[in-house]
Amino acid sequence: MNDREADKLAFVPKEPWQECPEVWKTQAAYFNWIRGQMRRAWSRHPVKNKFIRLMRFKAPLGKSGPKNPDGQMIWCAKCACCDETFKQTKLQVDHIDAAGSFKGWNDFSEWMMGLMHINVAGLQFLCKMCHDTKSYADKHGMTFERAALEKEVIAFTKWSIAKQDRLLAEFTVTHCTNAKQRRAAYTALLLEKYNENGKE
Repeated sequence: MNDREADKLAFVPKEPWQECPEVWKTQAAYFNWIRGQMRRAWSRHPVKNKFIRLMRFKAPLGKSGPKNPDGQMIWCAKCACCDETFKQTKLQVDHIDAAGSFKGWNDFSEWMMGLMHINVAGLQFLCKMCHDTKSYADKHGMTFERAALEKEVIAFTKWSIAKQDRLLAEFTVTHCTNAKQRRAAYTALLLEKYNENGKE
């Protein structure tokens, strides 16, 4: 065996992020790039475009003026969750059944099938708020209603302490002395509201 043959046998192919660390600093960065490329392809999916053409309609939600006092007629659609009508640009096309996660090659086939192997009946329009809530629910394995509650709680925790205390005081909750207690108290108030509405 000559030196060239020995070198070939000794060669072990590197992973892309190892071969080009100046491009992808980590394995996660590489798979983030792959996800981004596949989502660009999804954005131009013919079935997605067909769904949009089938589901959109014109409504007077554009700018109003002398000729259009009620608003200019523009392309709109309804959110499948809240049933509100939005401008098409304010809506997102969502997979009714989530494509799942893609963190490595073992996930790739199932994720790609979920993302790309679709039909019109498997898609829906969602407004940004409902889409964010559904994504949160899918990620954490909870109902849409519970995810909406959790996101309300998260928004509450970002308020100032004074604002949190003022809201809690409106419901005669005054015993909270730290962030954990305020969060728990607000969660309890929301759960009570959801129970009254029959959503939990």
